[in-house]
Amino acid sequence: MNTRESSHLSNEEKKARFRQTTITHRRLQQTHHKIVQAVREPAGFTSVLAYGPTGVGKSKMIETVVRQINEERRVPSPSTLLRPLPPMHTPVLVVEADPPDGAVFNRGYYYRTVLTLMGEPTYQPHLHMDIHGNAEPVKRRPLRGKAAESNDLPELKAATKEAMPRHGVVVVMIDEAHHILYGGNGTGGSTLQEQLEWLKSLSSTTQVLHILVGTYDLLNFGQLNGQIGRRCLPVHFSRYLLQREADCLEFQSALVSLLEQVPLRCDVETLVGSYWVYFYEGCIGCIGVLKDWLMRAVSAALDADQNRLSLDCLQDHILPTDILRQMALDASEGEQKLEHTESNREHLWRIL
Repeated sequence: MNTRESSHLSNEEKKARFRQTTITHRRLQQTHHKIVQAVREPAGFTSVLAYGPTGVGKSKMIETVVRQINEERRVPSPSTLLRPLPPMHTPVLVVEADPPDGAVFNRGYYYRTVLTLMGEPTYQPHLHMDIHGNAEPVKRRPLRGKAAESNDLPELKAATKEAMPRHGVVVVMIDEAHHILYGGNGTGGSTLQEQLEWLKSLSSTTQVLHILVGTYDLLNFGQLNGQIGRRCLPVHFSRYLLQREADCLEFQSALVSLLEQVPLRCDVETLVGSYWVYFYEGCIGCIGVLKDWLMRAVSAALDADQNRLSLDCLQDHILPTDILRQMALDASEGEQKLEHTESNREHLWRIL
């Protein structure tokens, strides 16, 4: 979007247009392809673990995956149907996992959110009967222990499992999924094991693939034991790394694509040719962080009635160095956990 194309728009319309700008780049395409392929053929996997650093573009990836799955499983025309469709055909559900208030993620929240997304805010409760006694209904015992703590309500769980096939659900994408793994006090251990078993059982009984999207904390998800690990497909959505020449070229290409969409006069060739390392520093190689930074600078320039994107404006809206440093540390620690592939393979052969 050049200035000539946007000259007739108001400043707020220009902001909105740039805010909605999306670009495709290699890291996004790679992650997107792996997840869509797993949806087409899970091949024994019940969960996909998509992890990466903050600001890498995971939310945008969720949007692209949801769009493609919906297109591939779009509702056929009524004339081709052998039987009526459910009232609401929803192949993909997207749930954002709220941080738990207590020690365990609230599973009742998951059930209620999924039922609401399927358009079923109410459900028909099951009547619990004693099959060995008289016809008097049996009162369900109150939940105790971990079941009570996680609010794993049997009626809501049963309603969710019954509704998913009726609505054609094939995938549940859980954003910020690392909140499922640990409680509010940061604990893991047996709690993590129980959460993994819960998701595995839910996926197996409903034949619905769960795609968990979050930080590098998800690395712990499939490493408790082999039985769970073989059911979890890991997908790394990595940032662009400065020490890799190919990554530098891909980053510059993504930077060019974004700058070309800026609704202000912008010397793209000079900014990329002379300052691409500065842009890299300001986003640590994460395209989502880069887009947010450019959005802040563009918005400020438009509010000040400026007609060009200057380096001074970019400098005013870069994230503080302390924050960038912490983001880089977090990303580096996660990446280091993934760099033990060769040593792990040697260990595997020693075991074999």
